[in-house]
Amino acid sequence: MQLIDRESYHKAFIDGVIIMCEVMCQSSVQNGSLDNKSPESLFVVPSIFGSIQVDTDFEVASATICFNQTTYLKAMERVLESTCDTLTEDLKDGVAEMMNIIFGHAKKELNAKGQTIKLAIPKIISDINNSALEDLKINTSTIPFQSDFGTFHLLIGEPIKKEITHV
Repeated sequence: MQLIDRESYHKAFIDGVIIMCEVMCQSSVQNGSLDNKSPESLFVVPSIFGSIQVDTDFEVASATICFNQTTYLKAMERVLESTCDTLTEDLKDGVAEMMNIIFGHAKKELNAKGQTIKLAIPKIISDINNSALEDLKINTSTIPFQSDFGTFHLLIGEPIKKEITHV
């Protein structure tokens, strides 16, 4: 049984964000340091999240990218090479694509280190409420990123061991 190494896990997702920004948004980013403050104390309540469950044979975790509306629209302008003034249903799909790139890189990197990360589909969350923010506080590390289109955050839910029952 090989559990996820926290440092490798964080690095894989941070590297995934950097690659996503270079590929999708034609932008370089700088990541800040890991900050274990509660998520809502670090940023304006985000307008849109892209979240994915990270599942192995023995643990489950999560990764979530968070944007306020202004930053997200500026990022999507880079992606689409056109003006984006309103967060439409079509534009919301972009955050899932971002999370696919981030997760794809992290999965490849972690699998190369002996993990068995299962496939996953990102979830888009754009109707933020207090319950969603409360869920993000549980065992979550927050990593801010600064780009030329604005500041955004990666929330990393720490791996939790699965209960394994024998039949």
